[in-house]
Amino acid sequence: MLRWNDYPTISGVEGKEVVLENPEKKEVMRTVEGLQEDEYLALQDFDVLPYKPCQEMYKPAEFMKKGPELKIRVVDEPARFHIEKEMKRFDFNRPKRGYKWTNPKNNTSVFTSLSSLIDGAKIFSYSSRRYIDKIKVGGHGRNALLKVPSRSKKKRHNVALNLLPIGCGRNWFEFQAECQCEEYFFYKNSSNKYKNPEIRVCSHIIAGFYETMKVFHEIEGNKHIPSLFPGPTEKVLKFDENLGKTFVKETYKRRLNKAEREVLICGYQGLEKDCFSFNLPTGWEQKIF
Repeated sequence: MLRWNDYPTISGVEGKEVVLENPEKKEVMRTVEGLQEDEYLALQDFDVLPYKPCQEMYKPAEFMKKGPELKIRVVDEPARFHIEKEMKRFDFNRPKRGYKWTNPKNNTSVFTSLSSLIDGAKIFSYSSRRYIDKIKVGGHGRNALLKVPSRSKKKRHNVALNLLPIGCGRNWFEFQAECQCEEYFFYKNSSNKYKNPEIRVCSHIIAGFYETMKVFHEIEGNKHIPSLFPGPTEKVLKFDENLGKTFVKETYKRRLNKAEREVLICGYQGLEKDCFSFNLPTGWEQKIF
């Protein structure tokens, strides 16, 4: 897992520069997908963030807090079938900031960005291969308390998962979680589109949930935890790696911000339709870098 400070900078990138001037959106996606190991991409005169209804551009933080999302409709079936089916609805021409579902009992929404799915899988993979920095899981009943390693600092975040799904997965929409990381608090209840709060699922919660699925049934006789979050496939992991070698060329070159990264991943999901899946092979986390 690359920690945030290890991602390539302009001065640290070596290789051939591929420049796209005034490109079409699909051209950007395919170029990012096809970057070679010794190439990096510079986008010139290309607006990554989508337009608001009033034809003004979103600001990055504004898009991540108030932008459009794919709404997962609550139905009486396990999340692993329902969420994967609904994610096929990602529209290439209308990029989302992720997907969300709403608990009909209290109208509280749970939001997950696609970049958090990728980052959470990376943290889980990193932790599973280390003797130190492992995710620690405790708790009982349908509640779990975890300590998840940070991506950028030498510390652990406290994560709480409560109302974990039951074995059949039918009550998945009741899931709630909390994390003490900065991202969680920055976005927590930050959307003003909704009367009721929006619980944001960060990458530490995703990583912690994967580890909880793996070991929770071994603790104090707890029962197994069914899948709730789809994992990234090999192709989208490669695509995301290439986003780390993609820069916006304005008066100077700069890295993609989180919102721009999210838009491009959503667009790639809209093109390919199978970037995330619950049907990943056994040991998939060992192959994530």
